[in-house]
Amino acid sequence: MGANFNHLDNSEDEFDLKKVIMLVLKSKFLILTITSFFTLTAFIYMSQKETLYQTSAIFEIGFYGEELLETPPSLIQNLNVNLIYKEGTDKFHLTKLEDRLLEIKYTSKSEDTNLNLISKIIEYSKNRHAKLLEKAILESSKAILSELENIEISIEYQERLFLESEELKRNKFLLEINKLDNEAPYLKSKIALLGEIISEENENLILLKSKPDLYVQRAAQSPTLNQIIFSYKDKILDYKKQLSKIENDLDILKEYLLESSNLENLDTFEINSQKIILESQLDKILTENYNNSQLISGPKTSEISPYNLKILILGLLFGLFISFIIVFFKDYFNKIELKII
Repeated sequence: MGANFNHLDNSEDEFDLKKVIMLVLKSKFLILTITSFFTLTAFIYMSQKETLYQTSAIFEIGFYGEELLETPPSLIQNLNVNLIYKEGTDKFHLTKLEDRLLEIKYTSKSEDTNLNLISKIIEYSKNRHAKLLEKAILESSKAILSELENIEISIEYQERLFLESEELKRNKFLLEINKLDNEAPYLKSKIALLGEIISEENENLILLKSKPDLYVQRAAQSPTLNQIIFSYKDKILDYKKQLSKIENDLDILKEYLLESSNLENLDTFEINSQKIILESQLDKILTENYNNSQLISGPKTSEISPYNLKILILGLLFGLFISFIIVFFKDYFNKIELKII
C-alpha cells in the first residue's frame, strides 16, 4: 500500500507536457492580463521619453607630402582632452573610419545644440591642423630661408665693395681726364705760339734774302734761320702728336667711364644665380602636394523616435515570463494544499 502511494507521488512529480499546456490554457486570461500590463507599461515608458536628435559629420584629416598632419587616434585624444571634457559631456562619439577619416556623432534633445558642438569640434580641428601644416612647411623651408638670408647679406656686402671700388676707379678716371683736359689747351697754345714764331722767322728770311750781304752773313751763323724754322715745325709736329694722343686718351677714358657706370658685379651675379636656385627650391616646397583638413560630409541630423520596437518586445516577453512564473507557482501551491487536505 505504501509502495503504491510512493509510486503515485513520483508520477505526479514527473513533467507532463499535456498538463502544462492545459494549465496555460486554463490560465490564459491571467497570462494575457499580466503580459498586457507589462507591455502597456513599456509603451507608457516610451511615450514619456523625449525625442532625441543625432547629428553626424565626417572629417578628413589633411596631409603634407606623403604624411598625415595628424593620425585619427591622436586627434581623438586631443579632442577628448582639450575640448570634449571641457564641454562637460560624454555624448560625443568619435570613430576612425579610415586612415584619414573621422566620424563625429553627437546626440541630444536639441538639433541646434548638436550643430553648435560639432561645428566647434570641426573648427578646432581645422585651426589645429592649419598650424600643424604651417609648422611642417616652415620646418621644410627653414634651412633654405636661412641660406637665402645669408645670401642677401653677402649680396649687400659685395654690392657695397663693388660700388666703393667703382667709385675709386671713377674718381681716378676723372682726375686723369681733368689732367688731360688741362694739358690739351697748353699744347694748343704752344702750337699756336710756334706757328706765330715760324711766321715771323719766314718774314725775316724773306727780308734777309732781299739783302744778299746780310743773308750771306746770317747763313754763315749756326743754326741758320732755315734750321730754326725747321726745328720749330718739328716741335709743332711733336706737340700735335702729343695733343692727338691726349685727345685719344680722353675719348677712351670718357668711354670707359660711361661703360663703368653700367658694369655688372660678376661676384654678385654668381651669388644671385645661387639665390634664384634656392628660391626655386623654396617655391617647390611651398607648392608641394598638400591639403588642409576639411569637412567632407555633413553635418546631418536625424531624429531618434522614442517608440522603440525593442522596448515593446522586451515588455511583452518580460510580461509573459512573469505571468508563466505566477501561473506555475499558483499551481504548485494549489497541489501542496491538496496534499495537506
